[in-house]
Amino acid sequence: MECPKCQSENEEGSQFCLNCGEQLSPTATTVSQPLARSPRQLLGILTLRAFLSILGLAVFRAILIRLPFTQGVRIPNFPITIEAIISSVIYFIALLIIIAYARSLSVLWPQAYPRYVEAGTFLSALVYIGVFVAGYYAFLPVIVALGAGPEIVSWFEIALLIISIALLAWAGIALYRFLPSWLSSLRLSSLAQGPAGIACLNCGNINAANAVHCSNCGNKLVAD
Repeated sequence: MECPKCQSENEEGSQFCLNCGEQLSPTATTVSQPLARSPRQLLGILTLRAFLSILGLAVFRAILIRLPFTQGVRIPNFPITIEAIISSVIYFIALLIIIAYARSLSVLWPQAYPRYVEAGTFLSALVYIGVFVAGYYAFLPVIVALGAGPEIVSWFEIALLIISIALLAWAGIALYRFLPSWLSSLRLSSLAQGPAGIACLNCGNINAANAVHCSNCGNKLVAD
C-alpha cells in the first residue's frame, strides 16, 4: 500500500504510514492514550498479558475436560475424543500467543535493555522452546488420529528434540557471551556503591559500613 503523502510502500492492511504517519485507512482511529510510555514498560505489559492468557487457557482447559459430559465422549466415526480436541485447540491457541510474544520480545528487548541484548537472545530461545512444546501437544493427537504409526510419531518427536537442542545451544552461546559483560558491570557497580555494611564474624550481626565494633556483641570488626 503506497502512502499518498510520501509515496513509501507499507504492508497491506496498514492503517497509518510507517514512514510519515499519514492516515491510510478511512476507518483508522488514533489512540488517545498510549499503551506504554517506554519499550521497557510495553515489554512488561506484553509479558504479563501473555502469562495471564496462558494461565487463563490452562484454567479453561482444566474446567472443560473435567466436565462430566466431556470425559470419554466421542464423535461418531471420528477417531479423536472430545477431550483430545479441546486440548489440541487450547494448545494451538497457546502456540499462537507464544509466537506473538516471541516476536514482540525479539523486537522490544534490544530497545528496553540495549546493554543486555544477549540476554534477550537467551530468553527468546527459551520462549521458542515453549512454542515447540505447545505445538507438540497441539498436533500430536491429530497425527495419531490420521493413522500415523509409532515410527512417524517417533520421528516427529526426534525432530522437535533436535530443534530444541539447537535452540538450547543458541541460548547457551548467548548466555556465555552475556555473562562477562554482566559480571563486570555488576562488579563495577558494587565497587562504585561501596559496602552496604559489615558483618560481625563473632555473632553474625550486620553493622553499618563505618562501624569499628559490633553493635550487638562489641567484637572489634576492623583488624589492627
